[in-house]
Amino acid sequence: MDILTLARVITTLAKIIAASWLFVIYLKIRRTSAVILGVGLLVYAMHTLSDILGSDILSNISTALTATLLLLTSTTLLIEEEGEMPSLYVFWLLSLTPIILAGYTLALAHYMNSGGLVVKSIVHGVSGFFMAFSGIMIIKLKEVFGRKSLFLISSLVLLGLHQMDYPFLRPIKWFAPIGFTIATILTLTLLYGVIEVFRSEMYFRLTPHKASELKSGSLLVTVEEFKKNIYQKLENFPALAFVRNIQTPEAWYKYFVTRAISDYESDISPTDLPRMLELSKRYLQASEGGVVIVDCPEYLALYNGFDALLKFLATLRDMVIVHRGTLVVVTEREVWDDRQWVLLTRILREESS
Repeated sequence: MDILTLARVITTLAKIIAASWLFVIYLKIRRTSAVILGVGLLVYAMHTLSDILGSDILSNISTALTATLLLLTSTTLLIEEEGEMPSLYVFWLLSLTPIILAGYTLALAHYMNSGGLVVKSIVHGVSGFFMAFSGIMIIKLKEVFGRKSLFLISSLVLLGLHQMDYPFLRPIKWFAPIGFTIATILTLTLLYGVIEVFRSEMYFRLTPHKASELKSGSLLVTVEEFKKNIYQKLENFPALAFVRNIQTPEAWYKYFVTRAISDYESDISPTDLPRMLELSKRYLQASEGGVVIVDCPEYLALYNGFDALLKFLATLRDMVIVHRGTLVVVTEREVWDDRQWVLLTRILREESS
């Protein structure tokens, strides 16, 4: 077995293993995007297998089907994460498809004489375009998954573009090993990106949960009251917590509020109130009865100002009421002046309807 065939066998096995892992994730959390991508990776493995077997028919079918499933994965992931259809810019980009594919086909017709090769080239070109487009579609999800999503996004785009250059560079013999090396690196990067995104806390966050024992609405409590009356009720509950002080159980989705961010997945800046609201929105949308905990309002006021904090807490309270959840704000009376305390209690101790 030569090195080229060995590399193809290894990448085929890697795709199959990644697909199996995605099926396990689907069984755990029942998210459709996981099973679609799992099937897509299996078909992608068939594409590599077709190269080993030298079957053009299998290669053409698996290439086209892989691009279809990757595009379907991106669309499904967007709908799952955003709760709505892809935005206007996605459809605007999609509207450019006819002119791009027409130009690509004309270039092939000018460049090639072999009919069989033209057919294969068109399949690779069209599939590569939609593979790249599937990566462009999910650029917006960087706001949800952070920097780790860049591996998935960039590898999809670059793999698609590399597939589109196949017809033009394939006849150049000296480029063949370089092209295969590029494809292998991008494929492994894609698999790494898949693992980083689909194992992330944010991907699992949409897992439905039962409602907590707390009354829906908002609570303004001291540290002592929290430890005595609330902590035990939430010890095994998947609450979302933005914290600096209190101990957090393993069951909680914890974000440490700090300016010294070392891990985007578990740390959050005190000035990033929009991200806190977005995380809370997604968490509360998963199921009714969720609990959001903020144990450092004074720290947030220090960096954003009291008025900004008040608006943030008012919005957060509205969110939890809409989703029949509970907002718990932990602080001490003495850290606020009289005016601030009156406004805090007025907002957070109102009776929910």
